[in-house]
Amino acid sequence: MENHLDEMLRNKNIDKLIVGGLQTDFCVDTTCRQAAALGFDVLLVADAHSTLDHEHLKAEQIVAHHNRIPCKFDSAAGKVRVSEAKNVSFR
Repeated sequence: MENHLDEMLRNKNIDKLIVGGLQTDFCVDTTCRQAAALGFDVLLVADAHSTLDHEHLKAEQIVAHHNRIPCKFDSAAGKVRVSEAKNVSFR
């Protein structure tokens, strides 16, 4: 996460992020970890990210693995939690 985005979010009093996207094992994972390290609370939408098959793992396995990782990622200032899209609320 660029410092410019960090500053822009903080100036708007945003402290929670909802994350989804492509390349679960790269962009999505890095965004969640960096945002939490910067003190943001992150909601990773379990069924709103994906990736491609790799040599040793299928995309579905990679996504499932990354949906389990945040539960153990508690060393950052912010927290990462995971929820399905049907349970996401903007309130």
